[in-house]
Amino acid sequence: MITDNKGWLLLTGGNGFLGTGFIASLDEETRKRCVCLVRKSTPEFAATVGVVVEGFFGDAAALRKLDGYRFSAVVHLAAVTGGCSEDDAMAVNVEGTRVLMRYLIDRGCPRFVLASSIALVGVQRTDFRPLALPITEEHPCLDKDGYGLSKFLMEEVARYHQRQNEGITVFCLRFGVIRPDDATDEPFIPSSPPPAWTYAHFTKVLRRDAIKAVRLALDKPSEGGFCAVNIVAKQSSLGATVRQLVATWAPEWAPDLSSYERPEHERDSVFSTKLAQQELGFSADWIG
Repeated sequence: MITDNKGWLLLTGGNGFLGTGFIASLDEETRKRCVCLVRKSTPEFAATVGVVVEGFFGDAAALRKLDGYRFSAVVHLAAVTGGCSEDDAMAVNVEGTRVLMRYLIDRGCPRFVLASSIALVGVQRTDFRPLALPITEEHPCLDKDGYGLSKFLMEEVARYHQRQNEGITVFCLRFGVIRPDDATDEPFIPSSPPPAWTYAHFTKVLRRDAIKAVRLALDKPSEGGFCAVNIVAKQSSLGATVRQLVATWAPEWAPDLSSYERPEHERDSVFSTKLAQQELGFSADWIG
């Protein structure tokens, strides 16, 4: 792991679905040098890591409890998720992340792995239409609901901090829907009109693969920089081809679907996976 014999790993959201799996993936020595910052802990959770500190990551008073540690990296998984209010999204995901990053940068932390979301582009709305397929990391934020916008602004805050501090390394991992490793979901069958969350219904990643992406981002050698990548399975969980999906949801739309016309690629992810492979060596199949 990226931590050394003097540095600590800071983890937020460690008692959540992804966080508990991430902790379980760590070797014993790394777990002992992991500080988990959570709003509320339990004795059972505290027994899984080296140190637990209670508090909100956007609260300066809570962060001062971390003054005694030198951090080699942070994995920031805590957030409010889709369906939250605009106020909560901005206060927690945007301003909270700004406060956390500023505190850690001022204390010399060199590496940040932040949980972002494919919702950033605007998939919550039934009228969402991507500019092109597959959806790359360069796609603009078209969100109208607040949650996707908060993830976009969180990434912009991270970019801002990295511009100010060129030596730090920042990875924003845009997760698809994270499912249990033993999930047996039925393939999504598109019907008209599209449901809320549109493309998220079939853009998934198993928890073990999401954890793999976090660890790759922690361990990749780097001398500074910012990178945002889609972390999704290579295949959509679709009971139809992507061409059939577009014909059902947007018959008037005529995007270039040539990449989906190749044999065995008709159900490829609607979010591009190329950059994750290029930058992290990350690739994952959907097994459900």
